[in-house]
Amino acid sequence: MSTHRHVPLALSVLPLLLAGCAAVQAPAVVPSEDRRAQFLVTPAQLEAELAGPAERRPVVLEVAMDGGRAFAEGHVAGAQVLPWSAVAERRDGIPNQVPPLATIEEALRALGVGEQTPIVLYDRMAGLPSGRAWAVLDYVGLGERTRLLDGHWQGWAAAGGPVGTGQAASVPPGDVLLRPDPARVITGDRVADLVYATSTRVPSSLPSLRIIDARPPVEYSGERTGDEVARGGHIPGATNLFWRDTVGPDEAPFMRDEAQLRAMFSAAGAPAGTAIVSYCRTGGQAGHLYFTARMLGYEVVLYDGSFVEWTRDEQRPVAMGLQP
Repeated sequence: MSTHRHVPLALSVLPLLLAGCAAVQAPAVVPSEDRRAQFLVTPAQLEAELAGPAERRPVVLEVAMDGGRAFAEGHVAGAQVLPWSAVAERRDGIPNQVPPLATIEEALRALGVGEQTPIVLYDRMAGLPSGRAWAVLDYVGLGERTRLLDGHWQGWAAAGGPVGTGQAASVPPGDVLLRPDPARVITGDRVADLVYATSTRVPSSLPSLRIIDARPPVEYSGERTGDEVARGGHIPGATNLFWRDTVGPDEAPFMRDEAQLRAMFSAAGAPAGTAIVSYCRTGGQAGHLYFTARMLGYEVVLYDGSFVEWTRDEQRPVAMGLQP
């Protein structure tokens, strides 16, 4: 987002930076199966829902980065195409920014999303596009009724779910009203405040806070500089959890189980109860990590501009290597 705003994320850890904002306690951990079912739907479950009463059927959206070309060759029967441009746009020279609310709302209404409509997202890239889309929908107030199809297109096809071909059928427009929550997105200036605070204060004064980089280790370390990144490396103090490790192989990209995911976050310095800032190169990979963290019960915000935006400002520090 281009505007600067103070963000409440477990604010008991940020009193010096975000004075005046209300404190937010990290939520209690919800039983894993119950919480997972709020965020993911299996192919079998989705097939049953699509065959059920019309008023309870979800709108199924394939988040497409190719303009929907692969969609025409085969897709979840009854699905619509949510273009990448509805959840990510280039603005002020920075790629993959959250689009204006009006753009998102118009796109969702055109796909039949109403005020009470459940939404299911899937893609063909192991979850990255739909994870980013989920983060954006969470920001605009739809996270509680949006799930990802576990396994995505590959899982659906392997399970023998009904398949449609050609273009999506026309649907009556929806009437959804979006309600943005600024606490879900953080700006580079606010992240810079966090980096300054964590580098100048003893750790005990800022407990339970972790900035996590969702890029591959070779980009986190600075060994490889991603597209449009001005300087290699990572945000000082950030740890690394590559988003792709949270799901299975390309042919079966199902989410890892809770124990595996919690171990990954703990290894990245974020045990349960930690407040997280998720970033990557441009906000796509970070969107999936944001989704995963929310599913596990973390308080998390998305640094939308991510490392491309961070490194454009020469006053912002960069760290090299595999250590924070």
